[in-house]
Amino acid sequence: MGLFGRLFGSRDDVPALRKAIAQHRFADARLIAEEINVEALSSEERTEFDELRTEAGDRLARLNLEEGLGLQRSGDRVRALEHLELALEQAISSDLGKEVKKALKGIDKEPITPTAVKKATGSSCGSCAPTPSTAPMSPDDGELPDFDSRIDLVLASYPADIAERYQSKSQQFKEAFLTAHEVDEATALKLLKQVPADEKDDLFDFEVGSLLGRLGKVPEAMKYLKMALNKNPDHLLAAETLITIQVSRKQGKEALARLEEMLAKGQDPSFCHAQLASVRMQMNKPDQALEHAQQALALGNTDPQTTMIAANLLEKKGDVKTAETLYSSLSVGGCGGGANVYLAEFWLRQNKNLAKTLDSFNAACRQEPENPRWKLRVAQTYIARRWEKQGLELLQKVLSDPTLAPELRAEGEALLANKAQS
Repeated sequence: MGLFGRLFGSRDDVPALRKAIAQHRFADARLIAEEINVEALSSEERTEFDELRTEAGDRLARLNLEEGLGLQRSGDRVRALEHLELALEQAISSDLGKEVKKALKGIDKEPITPTAVKKATGSSCGSCAPTPSTAPMSPDDGELPDFDSRIDLVLASYPADIAERYQSKSQQFKEAFLTAHEVDEATALKLLKQVPADEKDDLFDFEVGSLLGRLGKVPEAMKYLKMALNKNPDHLLAAETLITIQVSRKQGKEALARLEEMLAKGQDPSFCHAQLASVRMQMNKPDQALEHAQQALALGNTDPQTTMIAANLLEKKGDVKTAETLYSSLSVGGCGGGANVYLAEFWLRQNKNLAKTLDSFNAACRQEPENPRWKLRVAQTYIARRWEKQGLELLQKVLSDPTLAPELRAEGEALLANKAQS
């Protein structure tokens, strides 16, 4: 299989799907599930695939359902409808689908009233939102599996050796563990810290560290994850979680030694190469970053950040055909269709497909009306299409926005100066 052949899915992506669910990256999990060749799976793998795909879709749908109902209560019918329609698209289980349809029927009966678009406190859609803490099923559903089955379902996404150790834990530990996955992090953390001292091993440290991380208490989270690794250097989930946090906080040098050690041991090379690509980018070593990103993709990695690194660096090297393929593989995201914004920005730089490019940026403007990046992109596209009057008017307006990022402002000012000279 060629270097990028596995980018579009194979049976080997089931572990990537399992890991995405374990790390509560449900939007990534949904994307991975869409790319897997189900026909190539064994019957056991297909059963697991169905369970994981359902959890990913239902988690995202539940988030959008709750967001839609909240917007409906606040009087923002238009945005509420967007979230509910997205929830209906994402929902896998029939019960949740019925719940969303019922909400949609309720909103359809309401009169349309003009409302002000409220400033979003997070992402506008579940496909790019923070990790939801609500469970995909409610205890009132009547179809909730028994306790042991629910534990088994969660542990299906864990490595087999670690999952076996969880099964030997006390009922008290398991209840705290399940609460983390079905209720909320804060409650789970309180329960977990009440377990007996003899159960406070590397699994305990990993769970506490993960919960603290999801609660935004990053320094404490890193402390517990390091404790887990001190007790068990081969705890792969703890290592990957710690490294992910370190790289995201631009502490790549701290993660470098552990990544290289894991790679030497053959521990999850796809993950290691992806993280090494990010680290090398932080260290301003693009050639090494590209090499690691390509190796990660060749191993089936579907992380959007890794794809972006490879696409961007290949574009700079002049391999625009491969770069375009990679940009095209990224999820559209948000509530709209069409090309994803990264592909649209690539097209704008290449001065091609400008009609589709404009459609994508207009959709982004509707989803994020307070983000000036997309208004700048619309202005640039207008000018590229020789609609200079409208483009320059919009460009000047965008440049007056104090929230425009400095690098984007520099782009806009350079374009404006260039047009003034021509």
